[in-house]
Amino acid sequence: MLDMKSMTKNWLTVKRFTILSNILMFLIFTGIVLLQNINRVNDYAKHRINEVLPNFYLVETHLAEYGLQEDFLNDKFGKLPGAYEYMMILDNDSSYQNIAYNQTSKNINIYEGKDKKYLPIIKWLLGQSREDIYVKDGLSDKKIKVEFYEVNGSVIAEIEHAIHTEAFNGQLYTKINLSVLLIEDFKEILITNGYLYLIIFIFFFLFQALLFETIFKPLSKMTNHYKLKNKFNITPHFMNDYMLREMEELNNVTNSSVEKMLAVTDETHAFLEEIVHEVRNPAHNIKNTIEYLEDLIETDTLPEIKEGLFHIKNESSNIDSLLKGIKLSHELYYLGGNPPDSWIEPKSCIEPLMAAYMRNYPSYTFIFNDNVSKTTKIWIDEYSFELVMQNLLSNAVKYSTKESTIFVGIRENKLDNTINIDVTNTGSSIHYSNINKIFDKYVRLSMAKQITSGSGIGLWIVKRVSEIYDVNIDVNSTNQSATFSLKFKHIKQENIEE
Repeated sequence: MLDMKSMTKNWLTVKRFTILSNILMFLIFTGIVLLQNINRVNDYAKHRINEVLPNFYLVETHLAEYGLQEDFLNDKFGKLPGAYEYMMILDNDSSYQNIAYNQTSKNINIYEGKDKKYLPIIKWLLGQSREDIYVKDGLSDKKIKVEFYEVNGSVIAEIEHAIHTEAFNGQLYTKINLSVLLIEDFKEILITNGYLYLIIFIFFFLFQALLFETIFKPLSKMTNHYKLKNKFNITPHFMNDYMLREMEELNNVTNSSVEKMLAVTDETHAFLEEIVHEVRNPAHNIKNTIEYLEDLIETDTLPEIKEGLFHIKNESSNIDSLLKGIKLSHELYYLGGNPPDSWIEPKSCIEPLMAAYMRNYPSYTFIFNDNVSKTTKIWIDEYSFELVMQNLLSNAVKYSTKESTIFVGIRENKLDNTINIDVTNTGSSIHYSNINKIFDKYVRLSMAKQITSGSGIGLWIVKRVSEIYDVNIDVNSTNQSATFSLKFKHIKQENIEE
């Protein structure tokens, strides 16, 4: 089952949260407007009902006192009902059972006007009100409940009152088509809602503009600044934009952290320079001393000592070269320096290294092949290239058995215009599951720990230098061999003057 918290964390952003908040606020506002509209329609309905009460009371009082005087009713009350109002008298004792009064001949239950489209909405709004409406009886203090029912899509309000006096015994009905009478009131509500939504739209627009200028814009600038930076060129980000205090504090804290990190990096670099200086001096002294002793010792008389001194001198030179490469790599990888515009011919750099390893490890077979023109140059400085090749060759020797074969090859790939350098050793292999681990800092596999000592940073250095110069590095291994392949993508051809 997916972790909902993790999914929400990955999906939710400041912008999405703001959009969701705005939608929620809009829905809440719409709900409030809707409730207000229901109440307003209900109030308008009460007002329309109350408008017909004077006519209702007049007829009610006359019937109670004088009974059915048809001529009088026709003359006095026939014109009382307005449009879409209907009054009916039902006499239980007289032969005149139904006497209806309306100033128009049209059916109050049917409306075919141009505003017919509003009727369903008005009907729905009236239906949402759960409040009963009562009117006062004109003959007593009793309250008469107003009944509602639907006819032809319209809501009809009906007031029914039974009158039992000596003059009259029957019922008086007054009916009004509320839906039609409320059309103009509903239009007024729509206009009011339109103004409200216009105000809300302007508010949301200004609110979004304020959020953009004070939060999103500064945050986007800061994010893009650090996205375009990497470990080589990271710098603090300073902004003069107007922003919220919290955003300003965030930017200041981030800048402070970056500045502290850069200060620590500078201190580390200064410390590394001192270490390199202190170690290189003894290495030079050892080399000079060995050269002096070599001049004193004759090869014919003490060949073993002579060879041993040669190895010591050679390792001293390797230490010096290694320190130069580490110092340069640190400057490039951690301090954000630009890699030098240095182009070298790989064959001329590899040949001295291969010759030195052949002398130092005579029990191994070293093979060097190349099919690259001397005019082909690769982008990398000499110290870094020597550092990479020293580590690869050293690993090839360390992790293979004596009398194994060490192969170094340089080949040009015409398809993608790259130079590939392969370093292969036989007699050992790397398990497939460990290939991704070998470039991690301080990682040494259990087999490597049994074979030889080491710090576990050699291949990590190779990987870091490769990143600096945009070099791809791949590892392939079989049961009895391991190959490290370097693909140099930045190459150029130089003309050699005859």
